[in-house]
Amino acid sequence: MQGHRSVSGCANRSTLFLRNVSKARHVPPPYASREVQLRVSSRAGVVCRVAGKADPIVTGDAPPTVAVPTSKADAISTLGYSFSPAALLLPYHIGVAEELTLQGLITESTPLAGSSAGFIVVVCIASGVPFNQVVARIKDLMQDLRENGYVGRVQAVMRRVLVDMLPDDIHVRLNSRACCSCGITRLKFGDNLNPLEALEIAEFFSKSDVIAAIEASGWVPIWIAPGMFVRFRGEPCVDGFPTQFFPTPMGKCETVVRVTPTHAAALGGLEAAGLVKADEVDICPGGPGYSSRFSALKLSSCALAPYDDKTVDDLVAMGREDAAVW
Repeated sequence: MQGHRSVSGCANRSTLFLRNVSKARHVPPPYASREVQLRVSSRAGVVCRVAGKADPIVTGDAPPTVAVPTSKADAISTLGYSFSPAALLLPYHIGVAEELTLQGLITESTPLAGSSAGFIVVVCIASGVPFNQVVARIKDLMQDLRENGYVGRVQAVMRRVLVDMLPDDIHVRLNSRACCSCGITRLKFGDNLNPLEALEIAEFFSKSDVIAAIEASGWVPIWIAPGMFVRFRGEPCVDGFPTQFFPTPMGKCETVVRVTPTHAAALGGLEAAGLVKADEVDICPGGPGYSSRFSALKLSSCALAPYDDKTVDDLVAMGREDAAVW
């Protein structure tokens, strides 16, 4: 961590969050009504914006509380991690997560957030499935996509892998941690000025609900499956990429560490599109001191087309190396 730029605190963003005045834990029945379909965890007094208008919207950002850590343990306890969309570059995220976990920097009390493949790694962390088994299942996924085609099939193959790999109580494991949240983009049909709405989901009702959140968060039209959008809890949704490139962890944290497999040389394009600020990215390939075995072009190619087992291993190793450098 030494020598790298500081990162921002976990402030509540007005476009994403509402305050729960009573701070009482409330778990609505799944899909009960439009007003509660997208409500999420009220842990720490924060819930996600809902589809209805029953609750007042926070009109400004809450300033982060800055605390000076008095020990290594205190410093670690202030960290939260945000994992970006990655398409098929999931092995890089897995490598980062494995190294940070081995170093004791990710624990059950660490707030985590992710969009698309970034949320898959959050789910894998919470699942307790050993990282080497996760990598083995990624290799199975890649083999299927290479041999049988990938355009329009990613969802079906990924679902089969997730159903088989994740424990039946994965929703309980996610809900019982400090906070694990998923970035999704909701489509607002008929709103020409603001057709995309950022959502962050942090309460899950079942294993199938977790898998549905993964699919909604990673819904790249046509590529992942036929269809321009998918319905999640009754609402039309697509990939978290355009609105939640780095979703903010909802838990108690003062510093957000942002992780992406996007090459440092490509961050300028994302910044020009208004998706990210390049100087706020903390762990990524190609940055000063970070792994450079793959070019920006090679990573872009791997993001959209399946690759062999050696490339999976190389990406995991890159993630571990970059996390160690950080």
